[in-house]
Amino acid sequence: MWPFILLLIAVLAGGFYYVKSSNSNMVQVPTVLNLSEEEAVKILEEKNLKANISRYAQSNNYEAGKVMEQDPTPKTKVRKNSTVNLVVSQGREVKVPDLSGLTLEQAEEKLKELDLELGKTSTDFSESVKKDKIIDQDPRKNEKVQAGSEIDVTVSLGKEEDDVKNVKVPNFIGNYEEDAISLANENGLTVGNITYKYSDKYEKGVVISQSIAAKTQVAEHSSIDFVVSRGKNPNDSSDEDTDDGNKSQQVNVKFTISVPTDKDSFNVKVYKLGDNNKNSDLLYNQNHTKDELDSNGNLNLDFKSVVGTKVNILIDDKSQGVYEVNR
Repeated sequence: MWPFILLLIAVLAGGFYYVKSSNSNMVQVPTVLNLSEEEAVKILEEKNLKANISRYAQSNNYEAGKVMEQDPTPKTKVRKNSTVNLVVSQGREVKVPDLSGLTLEQAEEKLKELDLELGKTSTDFSESVKKDKIIDQDPRKNEKVQAGSEIDVTVSLGKEEDDVKNVKVPNFIGNYEEDAISLANENGLTVGNITYKYSDKYEKGVVISQSIAAKTQVAEHSSIDFVVSRGKNPNDSSDEDTDDGNKSQQVNVKFTISVPTDKDSFNVKVYKLGDNNKNSDLLYNQNHTKDELDSNGNLNLDFKSVVGTKVNILIDDKSQGVYEVNR
């Protein structure tokens, strides 16, 4: 009897040791999506894992040089020194179209078809191009750029005449539509196209963007377009109940960021970070000038988001860091 009991104890002890030894040799695969190739390799090595760049591929969603796929997937448990295969984005290159002779509205539509965006707008006189038509662009036509890039344009003021009067464009953003139209007329501008879009930040009827940046000098009677808020999207699920039974709380978010002082104007975007820390919803997209900076060279941002949301702040499409929205 005793030999049998001793044998059973030995078997159980051996099994316990085997399981414990096996678990100590396992690690959980970290997520390296949307990280640079160098960062991904470093993080994997810190977890006693090996990185293998299996291939490079084009992507509309990931910038060139960022990890877009990994195998095994995050949180998978594997043995130490296992290999994690990575696919690195090459971005996606598109050819810049010729925008000369187009209006801003026509140019924006043409760019959207190619997954490009209209960037900064400036003005200049032209002896040959009619007023409100594009006379120059950067990057130039036929250059190859990454999908999602912005194309800056220069719009004609028409022929320069001695009696042409220039006016400074006011900031219409935040004004109600009727007030914005009145303000435009008072400042010698004509209102062109008005489009309407849903907005979480601005209430219904408020101007959320303008086709010519504030403080730009333009010819009197120049045309300016507005985008006006339709209020919150009724189909937006951001206010639905969360898993713990409480509603997501949307709050006014204020961030103070440092910006380059050597630029007269710049663009600021704020993206909500979705799964795998990838840019998803665009929460903020405004052009600013250095005149808006405080005495310390900082810019104050004001927008709405849900508590706990992680956001990526970019200046001229360069990330300034990831932040979490608090109460």
